[in-house]
Amino acid sequence: MAETVAGLHDNMNANPQSSLSFSQIDAEILQHEEAVRQLKSRRNTLAPISQLPPEMLSRIFLFVSYPRERSLLWINVSHVSQHWRAVALGFPALWSSPPFMTPTWAHEMLKRSKMAPLSIVADLTYMTPKMLVAFDDAMRHVDRSAELSLTGNKLMEKYLINATKRAPFLNKLCISQIHTHYDATDDRIALPCNFFDGQAPRLRHLDLSRCQVHWDTSLMQNLTYLRIVEPGGCRPTISQLVDLLEQMPYLETLHLEHALPIVSETTKTLPSPSHIISLPRLSRVHLVSNVLEAANLLDHIDFPSTATMQLTLDGTKGTGSDFSSLIPTISKSRSFTSDNAKSKGVAFKAMNLTIPYHNSIRFSVYTVTNNRTSSLQVAAPALEMHVSWRSDSPGAKEQVVRTICQALPLAQLRVLRVFDPDCEFKHTTWVDLFGSLPKLHKIEFTGSGISKVFTQALSEIKPPPPMDVDQGYNLRRKKHIPDSVYFPRLRSLVCSGTDFADLIDMFLDMLMVRAECGTEVQDLKLSDCAHLYEKEVELIEEVVVEVDWDSIVQDSEAYDSDDDRFSDSFDDEYEHNVFPFFDLYDDDVDWYSPF
Repeated sequence: MAETVAGLHDNMNANPQSSLSFSQIDAEILQHEEAVRQLKSRRNTLAPISQLPPEMLSRIFLFVSYPRERSLLWINVSHVSQHWRAVALGFPALWSSPPFMTPTWAHEMLKRSKMAPLSIVADLTYMTPKMLVAFDDAMRHVDRSAELSLTGNKLMEKYLINATKRAPFLNKLCISQIHTHYDATDDRIALPCNFFDGQAPRLRHLDLSRCQVHWDTSLMQNLTYLRIVEPGGCRPTISQLVDLLEQMPYLETLHLEHALPIVSETTKTLPSPSHIISLPRLSRVHLVSNVLEAANLLDHIDFPSTATMQLTLDGTKGTGSDFSSLIPTISKSRSFTSDNAKSKGVAFKAMNLTIPYHNSIRFSVYTVTNNRTSSLQVAAPALEMHVSWRSDSPGAKEQVVRTICQALPLAQLRVLRVFDPDCEFKHTTWVDLFGSLPKLHKIEFTGSGISKVFTQALSEIKPPPPMDVDQGYNLRRKKHIPDSVYFPRLRSLVCSGTDFADLIDMFLDMLMVRAECGTEVQDLKLSDCAHLYEKEVELIEEVVVEVDWDSIVQDSEAYDSDDDRFSDSFDDEYEHNVFPFFDLYDDDVDWYSPF
């Protein structure tokens, strides 16, 4: 059989006419295929989508390509038809973001981008040699970049040293040094003194992390977003920083972390500012520093009271737990001279006060409120302050809370949340700070200590007004007007983590006193409470209209027995050693998994 096939093949090759016939047929097939392709192309031109102008179709392709870091599947738009391919290849902006994780495509896109402004976004931390070659190729065109966002270690400097040409299209510049504990030095990335020749007229977004900053560079003019994090020893003087910010009249976001002018640790008070600048469009301020450094800057700038502020501040050796230097700034936050509806809509309406440690407090204040807890947790605070100090003097926490809360404009406050496991405050502190607020209708507190203190505060009765000489008795007390107690508008109460062992009687008395005065609690939620039983809840329900109890009975003795049973489970076999095969005090044990 094999011989027959071989012979047939030889006969066909030996016949020139047969070979010619095959060639003619193949040529005719190609002609017909080309004709079919042209017919399909003509047919495609009749489709509705083919009626779109190339400019609109190219924009659609651009939308399809985002977000580009996820996948390169969007490139398939250039494989659908000749027309689509021509439109895609003729739109350089579509190819302006080279994907360095795919070096072959990165090189190809640089070619297809022609002279379009580039978006160079790269994390150099884990790049392979081929990826770095593609990145180096892109950096040769850095002067025509619209965005330059780089992350990496100090070795990134060698790619920036030649970026000295004018950048007419640059709109966004982000350079971030990744610092790990394995780095031998703590050096910052040194940017060239003539970075982009100091000329980037369209630059609006600047983000430098762990870089040496040239505070007199003209690159920082006309920014709308400025973020500088840990420039090391390259901090500005207050005059340098103020002069720089004065050149940014359109600045909307100011974010500085450990980048403010240094104020001596022993300084206790700041001098009055000699020059105050206006930033009328500033809408967000984020500062991480010590309290005097932040106050020093804030005293020199004037910005809208509606700006969102996030402050993480440490006390210094000179200030201790005194944060009064912030009063001029925070007292202006969300405060208005008019009573129009627009102003009321952005006033402080809810406040979270978290006191997790003996020398740290977090204030989170919101312009929105909702009875549902989840809503308040999702919303971003209009003012967030996290203050900490070194001293552990008695009464320091209470003094800090008084200083901040008395400075804040809280007349419109509706909701107050307090988390303090071990409350050391007097109940009169809460009465002084919040007892007279005219619109506070809901209080939530977590922790046994704070529960007891707030129960005392809510039971407090105002001193009686002077007696009416003519009538001989106090009309106000006789009619039980709601203003005879503090927290006059309180209607909703949430208790979490409360131990009612020695509190239930006082708690019931508080509820009854408020009911007698016409300021009864109408809505009470009890969750995760200890020593609270069904009979006590029934007594509460006689006073409160709506009680929501999680029905979980917690008893400290039960906890003790549970702990005993848990520890007993490790007895005998390993002699109380939970990890019998390791010597917990052996320094040779490798607790880190192999990488």
